[in-house]
Amino acid sequence: MHLMFKLKRCVRMFFETSFLKTLYFNFRVLPFRQAVHVPIYLYPRVELVGIYRGCIRFVDEKNIYGGMISIGYNKYPVTPSKKTYTLLRFETKGKLLLGSEVVIKNGCVICVYKKAVLEIGKNFYCNSNTSIYSKSSVLIGDNCSFGWNCQIYDSNFHFMYDESKHSISKCHGNVVIGNNVWIANSCVVSKNAVIPPFSVVANGSLVNKNFSSIESFGNVFAGVPAKVVATGKTMIKNLKFEHFLLKYFDEHENENEYFLEKKENSWFEN
Repeated sequence: MHLMFKLKRCVRMFFETSFLKTLYFNFRVLPFRQAVHVPIYLYPRVELVGIYRGCIRFVDEKNIYGGMISIGYNKYPVTPSKKTYTLLRFETKGKLLLGSEVVIKNGCVICVYKKAVLEIGKNFYCNSNTSIYSKSSVLIGDNCSFGWNCQIYDSNFHFMYDESKHSISKCHGNVVIGNNVWIANSCVVSKNAVIPPFSVVANGSLVNKNFSSIESFGNVFAGVPAKVVATGKTMIKNLKFEHFLLKYFDEHENENEYFLEKKENSWFEN
């Protein structure tokens, strides 16, 4: 890794994170050979519950570096942040699997219950006050972004009796969110939901169905419950290209669209 990049990461760790808590956490939950790189940065006001050695693992254990995971990050707040805590909670044998470049902002709740698995791919950005609960299995792909005040959960948390069938159904299920999915603010993704890759979920929507059979590309889901309202639309993830677009529309105030000759896959990755 480039020397300047390493230096910037070190400066950030010393001056922005909860330094001693960060060191304790890494050496508490990771093998020594990984902990020495300090891959997980904890920012102020992160509450830790039930952590144990092995509760966190990495998708690519051969490519570990300092600060590849940020928890409780709060440099650009979009919701009130003073005295707001981030919760990271584990129960027995609950596992959190992480890719690289994962940012979980302040006020978020991450709960991995007994024997459950929560897997988060690389280049993940989770905005403030979003909650993710795994009672069984929650899988989040690469290059995903979540807005603020979202809820992701794979369980109803309580059992319900069906009068017509005289039966009680299992209250846990699974959640699968594909690669390159943008979930806008104030959305709910509930038990047994499957969101295809390159999808957008409009703000305030409820996704509670398996949409894996949809063959169209770039689906936009909206509504309660959510349904496909548009296709062929995907979020621009490349920050360099996004800054170019911001500058372009600032300089061309009367234009509403920017036309391109061809699509580049790099636009959809960080």
